[in-house]
Amino acid sequence: MFAERPFNDVWIEAVADEAGVSRGLVYHYFPNKRDFYAAIVRHGIEDTYRLTEPDESLPTAQWLPASINKFLDYVEANENAFRAVHRGQHSVDVEIQAVIREGHDKQIDRIANLVLPDDAKSPTLILALEGWMSLSNAMILDWLESRTIARDQLIELLSGSLAGVIATALTLLDRPDQIELLMHLAPDVYNKR
Repeated sequence: MFAERPFNDVWIEAVADEAGVSRGLVYHYFPNKRDFYAAIVRHGIEDTYRLTEPDESLPTAQWLPASINKFLDYVEANENAFRAVHRGQHSVDVEIQAVIREGHDKQIDRIANLVLPDDAKSPTLILALEGWMSLSNAMILDWLESRTIARDQLIELLSGSLAGVIATALTLLDRPDQIELLMHLAPDVYNKR
C-alpha cells in the first residue's frame, strides 16, 4: 500500500484489514503509521542485506555478480517499494532516512571489510563506496523506468563501477596489494582496465 499510494493516503485500518488482524494489534506493536512504515523499510533492508551476502560456495569471481543479481531479483519483485524508499515522498522523513542510512552503512561496512580488512574505516574507501551506493541506486531506478539495457548488462555496469571506485580508492591509498583482490572479485572488469 505504501509503495502504491502517498503516505498520507494509507490508513492503518486498511493495512490491518488487508493483513486480517485488528487495528488494535497493529497499534500494539507500532504506536503510529511512521513507526509501522519504518519497520517495513527496515525489514526490506535486512532482507536485501541477507540476500546479498557473498555466496562462499561460488568461485570468488562470481560473488559480486551473484550478489548484485540477488539484489536485482529482490528489487524487481518489490519495484514499487524500492521506488517508494528511494524516490518517494516519505524517503525525506528523518526517521525513514535513519533506517535507510543504517542499512546503507551496514552494506558499506561489509564491502569495506572485504576490501581492506585492516583499514575498513578508511575515509577514502568509505567515500568511494558511498558514491557507488548512490550511483547504483540511481542506475537501478533509471533501469526500472526504461529497461533500455539487458539486466546482465546492468549487473556488469554495477559490478564494474564498484570495482572501478574500489581500484581508484586503493590506488589513492597506495594499496596495490589489495587491488589484486579485484582480479578475484571482478576479473572481467579488472582485465579490461
